Amino acid sequence: ILGDNNNLNKLYKMDIETGKIVEEWGSGDKNIVQYGPTKKYDQLTSEPTVVGVSNNTLFKMDPRIPNENKIVQDQSKQYATKYNFSSIGTTEDGYVAVGSEKGDIKLYDRLGIKAKTAIPSLGEPIKYITTSADGNWLLATCETSLLLIDLTIKTGKNAGNIGFLKSFPAAENVKTYILRVSPEHTSYMRTYTKKPISFTRAYFNVGIGQKEQNIITSTGPFAITWSLNKIIQHGTGNNAYYIKRYD
Repeated sequence: ILGDNNNLNKLYKMDIETGKIVEEWGSGDKNIVQYGPTKKYDQLTSEPTVVGVSNNTLFKMDPRIPNENKIVQDQSKQYATKYNFSSIGTTEDGYVAVGSEKGDIKLYDRLGIKAKTAIPSLGEPIKYITTSADGNWLLATCETSLLLIDLTIKTGKNAGNIGFLKSFPAAENVKTYILRVSPEHTSYMRTYTKKPISFTRAYFNVGIGQKEQNIITSTGPFAITWSLNKIIQHGTGNNAYYIKRYD
């Protein structure tokens, strides 16, 4: 499934065997900012739908809709305010996390309703979002840092639930680990590439039935891997990563 920067209200389905576009999916007047699988790992199945965001709308697209506009109207939510949504990620059960250019994150158990949880901004725009399969962890990619967010509620009547299903109590701060590369390593990488750090989409190591243990991103020729266990154990991402340079 491809997007086109010159035609933001369409997605294109490409047949990899022939290298040709075989379908066009319209989104009406909505600019598609980012899109992805309706559930994590849906790429491995025959599920035809995708979810996406425009500046102020969350939506699902279904190519089986007979019109040119493939948006599923009852599973979309448009906000009157321009939230500047920038990123979207889903869990194995189809819970949805959405990030914005302002840096805040909203969590939904399904599309078309109000968010269960709103996580306030730490100041940097959210470029990409991915979640652990079970929805316990959220990983947000910013330009020069990653945010690893523990979504398990620790206190109050909803303790033990995750933020996709219940709201955090007002008095409980959502536990967030900010993952950055040390100033020395940053300086080395900037000197080597002659460019500022710009992280690519960060991922957990994945696989159906596997437990997430590592986080990986890259900038230029450098791949950076954090150990999830070390971050949790030490309460920080410092000294919990290693860097490898590739040609």
